[in-house]
Amino acid sequence: MNIFIACSSSEEIPKKYFEKSFELLNEIFKKENDLVFGAYYKGIMNDAYKIALENKRKITGIVPEKYIDDAKNLKLNKKIVTKDIVSRGQELLKNSDICIFLPGGLGTILELSMALDKKRNGEIDSKIIIFNEFNFFDGYLENIKKIFDEKFTNEKFKEIFFVSKEISEIIEYIEENKTKEK
Repeated sequence: MNIFIACSSSEEIPKKYFEKSFELLNEIFKKENDLVFGAYYKGIMNDAYKIALENKRKITGIVPEKYIDDAKNLKLNKKIVTKDIVSRGQELLKNSDICIFLPGGLGTILELSMALDKKRNGEIDSKIIIFNEFNFFDGYLENIKKIFDEKFTNEKFKEIFFVSKEISEIIEYIEENKTKEK
């Protein structure tokens, strides 16, 4: 399966986010899963890249023209260059069977919002997983709940994403969805 990992590209974040994400990424890429990512060499994004590389997984890097130099030293099986950040997000989603959102900054939130809206509109069929370690996404999820509660979006769309802070639950969800694909 092609798994898009959306996450921080910052080295400045608290160490606890690196540790739990590293644990999850190891579990994901020791199985037959390939990486789709934003082609950057820092932060949790770099951990995803290194772990996939160590496990000899296929790696697709998707990078906007503005940041093409960031990807020049990465060993990629496939590189896609896009016009801008929004088109990068669209390519990341288009090239993925599963999208996993780890703690990250504005880019991660943009990609998560894009994934939820595209899924809601039937534009993608990818599974969406939010790794809510240390309750990182609680504020975002509270806003989503308000959107449902106040009828800005139909409640049937509550089922379009999976949230967990448990690595074992996420791995189980991925494996269940692999079985359904076959």
